[in-house]
Formats: sequence, C-alpha cells, structure tokens
Amino acid sequence: MPLYPVGQRNQKGDGQHLNEMFEKFITEKGKYVIFIILAFLFVWIGYNSLTVYIKPYEWGIKEVKVPILGKRGIHKEAYAPGLHLLAPLVLK
Repeated sequence: MPLYPVGQRNQKGDGQHLNEMFEKFITEKGKYVIFIILAFLFVWIGYNSLTVYIKPYEWGIKEVKVPILGKRGIHKEAYAPGLHLLAPLVLK
C-alpha cells in the first residue's frame, strides 16, 4: 500500500526518502539513543550469560569443564537456591 495518495507520484525515490529518515535519526539525540540501546544489550547479555538462578526447593550441581583452580568434573558441593555467578565455558 503506498504511503502517498493514489494518483500522485512520489516526488523522491524511495532510497532518498530512507536516507533522509536515517540522517534525521543519526543526530546528537540519535547517537545517545543508540549508545543507550547498545549499553543495555551489553549488560543484559552479560547478566544472562554469567548468572544462573536456582529456584526454591531445587539444588544445582557444579560441573567444571576447564580446571583453573580445582579439579575437573562434577563436584560434591551443591548450589543452594538463589542467584549464582558462573564463568562461561568453564563452569556449567
């Protein structure tokens, strides 16, 4: 469906119109918005990849894949319910 009334032609090519919209967005305000969105995504991805939540009435086991300061394999100590930090690719 065209964005302009039927019978009238678009004076500018569609590519020009999109370029103008993009240039308006990339102003000082737009740069701050992009920075805030990227910062939020960075924090959100980091939080989700570095933490694990264990629900009430559940226990978590610790599996070490790459031993840095301990033994490799499944450890005897268990995680209690709550939020715990994990090292990606090292702990599971």
